[in-house]
Amino acid sequence: MSSRQDKRQAYKDSVYQNLNRCLQHHIMRRDSPELKAAVSKTAAFQSQRIGETYSDLAQQARYELAIDYFKHDMYGPKDYSRRDSDVKKVYPVVERIMPNRLFYILTFIMELNALTMELDEAQAKQLKAMNAIDDITPELYAEAYRRCDNYEARKQQIELVLKVGEELDKLAGKNYLGGVLKLSNKPAHALGLGDLHDFLKRGYHAFMAMKGAKEFIRTIREREMNILDAIYAGQPDPFSAF
Repeated sequence: MSSRQDKRQAYKDSVYQNLNRCLQHHIMRRDSPELKAAVSKTAAFQSQRIGETYSDLAQQARYELAIDYFKHDMYGPKDYSRRDSDVKKVYPVVERIMPNRLFYILTFIMELNALTMELDEAQAKQLKAMNAIDDITPELYAEAYRRCDNYEARKQQIELVLKVGEELDKLAGKNYLGGVLKLSNKPAHALGLGDLHDFLKRGYHAFMAMKGAKEFIRTIREREMNILDAIYAGQPDPFSAF
């Protein structure tokens, strides 16, 4: 098997493994409406926090779409159970027809999704145990964060977010992909891959609008790591640590 084929197989295996991780969490949430509601409230707080942390960037036309993408698609309370279920159903088709570059970014997206689902559930459970899930404050959120004691996993989550951003930036530099995404819109929806296609399309257009995302990615790395370290240092207002 050639090196290119080896890489393709590694992508396929990674996506499939993390897709199954995601589906297991979707099943858990379906079977526990209480957990699903708690996770939704946790994700809503996180989305609001992202909006506040990057409000200065969101006011700039260059970054507006990208901030919205990170706020709603990456960290928001969206339910991707249908998307992941649809991908699983037609996965043999996905792994056969998806271009290597898109398949490569899909590996990071699915790993990020699986890890985020695990972290959100752990955070939601801690907030519920603290009787804080219905009135989440920055202080209570930070305390629950510390109690989860998963610094390395949170650091990995940040790195995966940045990797997805870096890969989207590379895609944005390849103008032909805009045409590919446009031409594949109807076939993707017909195959049941509409949600996944739309997710990739929104990311592509968000990064196209920036015309270069190095500064954006650097800012996210600096702010998110500063906030993470401030939370674990016990600072009273960690979300202003940047």
